[in-house]
Amino acid sequence: YAVYATERVDVPMGYMGWLEPRSTLNRNGIFIKSAPYDSGFLGVCAGTLYNFSGSPLIIKRGTRFAHFVIAEAETFHKYNGEYQSVQ
Repeated sequence: YAVYATERVDVPMGYMGWLEPRSTLNRNGIFIKSAPYDSGFLGVCAGTLYNFSGSPLIIKRGTRFAHFVIAEAETFHKYNGEYQSVQ
């Protein structure tokens, strides 16, 4: 299932980011995978949710499901792709 953040991120030059699931989901067999977000990305993050728990899953709108993690990264230029500033 696709999951989308409700807040926009602005990844600074020299950094990259990605989504990591909150520990409560992780403990219950729910995992989230996202692609890396490059320096200069400005917009809403998304990921794919995998349910390995064997139980039905309902996530209410507005539930905090992941952390956006930022790390230093070698950057040659800022992201300027088609998903820039997509809401």
